[in-house]
Amino acid sequence: MSNGLDVALMKDPFGSWSPENGDRNTDIAFADGEWYSFFFDTLGAVRLEREYGVRYDDAFYARDDLAFKESLKEYPLLARIEDFYQDAFFAAGEISALRDELNRAESFTLTESGKVFLNGMQAACEIAAQKPLAFDCSAVS
Repeated sequence: MSNGLDVALMKDPFGSWSPENGDRNTDIAFADGEWYSFFFDTLGAVRLEREYGVRYDDAFYARDDLAFKESLKEYPLLARIEDFYQDAFFAAGEISALRDELNRAESFTLTESGKVFLNGMQAACEIAAQKPLAFDCSAVS
């Protein structure tokens, strides 16, 4: 596991970790800059403006998450990865649709960091598709 956003394969991403069921960590991990570049530089995701040193309440973060998801309404599965420090789960039945979203994102101009994220997510989809496994993008620190 890294000090970033790691991809783990799981039979049930909402259940307990179970290596006996095939759950395993992958070597796929992303740094904050790779996540940021893919979502903001490539897909044009939106966040609410913030002021340095201001403490925001839960309502602000709820509006911020909504703005992010609304700006990515053509990528609803990818929009689940709304924050680098929050887990996002994808069920086995969603992997094909997630792969389609990633394939559409390939048509954009990507930075090197954005390509790392795209390629890693595509690799995770390929691994998950080989067995009926879901996957979890987990923030690890």
